[in-house]
Amino acid sequence: MNSNLTKIKLMIQDPLRKPLLQIGYELFLETRRLKRLPKEYLSRFVYRKGYPSLKHYVSDALIGQIQLSQRLHSPQSVQLLLNKLAFFKFAKEHDIPTATVLAYSKEGKLYTIDDQPCDSSTVELFKQTLNQWIQTSPLHSLFIKPNDLKGGVGAFRIDEKSLQESELIQKIHHQVLNSTMLIQETLVQHPLLNAINPSSINTIRLDTYQPLHGEARVIAGCMRFGRVGSVVDNPGTSKGFFVKLNLETQQLEGVGQQILTFGNQTFTHHPDTLHPLDGVKIPYVKEAMELVIKATQSIQDRLIGWDVCITPNGPVLIEGNHNYHIVMLEIANGGYALRENYQDVILEVIEEHSKLSL
Repeated sequence: MNSNLTKIKLMIQDPLRKPLLQIGYELFLETRRLKRLPKEYLSRFVYRKGYPSLKHYVSDALIGQIQLSQRLHSPQSVQLLLNKLAFFKFAKEHDIPTATVLAYSKEGKLYTIDDQPCDSSTVELFKQTLNQWIQTSPLHSLFIKPNDLKGGVGAFRIDEKSLQESELIQKIHHQVLNSTMLIQETLVQHPLLNAINPSSINTIRLDTYQPLHGEARVIAGCMRFGRVGSVVDNPGTSKGFFVKLNLETQQLEGVGQQILTFGNQTFTHHPDTLHPLDGVKIPYVKEAMELVIKATQSIQDRLIGWDVCITPNGPVLIEGNHNYHIVMLEIANGGYALRENYQDVILEVIEEHSKLSL
């Protein structure tokens, strides 16, 4: 209940909202049409002036079915996408450019990527090993994250200066020895994206669909930006935001947006660097689309949300997600329910769910 009250309060305070009488009337009509209270009216920003009507958006219930679909997601592909170390090895085997993993931890021990043990029994030895990797990495920086990273939680970016922060290194050392972690070289992002937000890698989110009969295709895309104080661009954990990426013009389109419960703000400029957003042409978008299609064709998962870093030399695949944030892409692109290249996804899942209900 508190969550619903918070959403209502944020909606009322939103300067972009329609008049309250109009909102109430539309909610009444949608409730009668759907025969239920349409929570999506708030979460998809249908209450805002100039935003698409509710019929453009996939329902929460259907999104849940899509994410859990056994037709679209096999147990093997899901495990491969969830296990970042396994995905790194998979990407290398299939010549898919991805972030370089230097080491991983498992059962209280640290190993190099070629499975050689590293002596990390003490914080001092651990710090010495980190320093060696920092000195030889392109940005003199490392990115350390859980092997099952979700939403950017538990990730660190460190450099030589960070090694002097005793509490931080002790925290990372404890986490490395008590869970499964990956240590990667920090990616070098394109100067344009660095100018918009240098605090984190800012990624393109592209989702792909592989029909049972037909060629894999990209559905839509958006650009995610982090904020000062966060090493990730996830809109939830970083208080960051997303912007529509027009895949035809390869430009950012419209304003940056936050999910309702993660800030509910809109931005014409990045709030920390004041860099404009609308109309910015993102480099290597075509190549990024080709990369995720190649990755989709190499894995047995038929609906994936991919995170792509744009480097000075082209796209690098960070990870794929079987249960990705469809709502974020829906909001950025005006909904998926009526989108032509998403109809096969919807029909597949409705058919699957109908058979399961028999």
